[in-house]
Amino acid sequence: MVSKHRGRAWHSGGEERDVKRTLASTASALGLVLSLTPTTTASASSGREPVPVVVCATTLGVVRPLPTLPATSTVWVPSGWAGKVSLYRDALGRQVGQLAPTGLKCQAVDFADGRSIIEVAGTQTVGGFHGFSSALVGPCLSCLVTDLWPFLSAAQHARYASYRPMMMPGLGVRTARFLHRSPDTRSGTVIYQQSTEAMAGPPPSVAINYRLATATAQQETCAVATTTASLCRALLAHWNEYYPYRVG
Repeated sequence: MVSKHRGRAWHSGGEERDVKRTLASTASALGLVLSLTPTTTASASSGREPVPVVVCATTLGVVRPLPTLPATSTVWVPSGWAGKVSLYRDALGRQVGQLAPTGLKCQAVDFADGRSIIEVAGTQTVGGFHGFSSALVGPCLSCLVTDLWPFLSAAQHARYASYRPMMMPGLGVRTARFLHRSPDTRSGTVIYQQSTEAMAGPPPSVAINYRLATATAQQETCAVATTTASLCRALLAHWNEYYPYRVG
């Protein structure tokens, strides 16, 4: 299938390369903001409340009727953000949505194989954007290994050597915390903060709920200005409300 996006064609045979490049921009090059270490606190959420749903302009990799998504959705809202956030969704409704401040620009891609990306941008920057993104990945082993490489064991590095990502000087992982991890380390949820010493600006914070066995993952990235740092911290702390970890 072919779909148009910003004047160019998307082909199913090239989608893995396209999604890898897009994820690199949303998780690695997205990388310029936010110096915070994610922490979990019970007080970070004010509870579940109805919020407006925004359907983002979506590039479609399939031809099918679009569903009618609800105008509102009841989700958890971080403390202090009641009435200030919206739930941004892809046109096919594959993802539960990206919670972010109301009034921001967004775009999404729904690929033919079931993958999906939502980007919510606040301010454009030279090396990326300040904002939020969520991705539903799979099956794309090269995409997943690229994001997880710093957290894999030596044995896994040898196993996935052909997928080793190109490392940029000055980029790395500043902090990392596993919320969950299987004994064989092939599935789990990791929150990390990316170092961006070779680039201007503070680093983004990323949460990945992954399964190496099926090459699938859900990913949440925050790269925002300090004025919304509290929202970013709460989003990552309560990320498993959206995609709870399951063993097996």
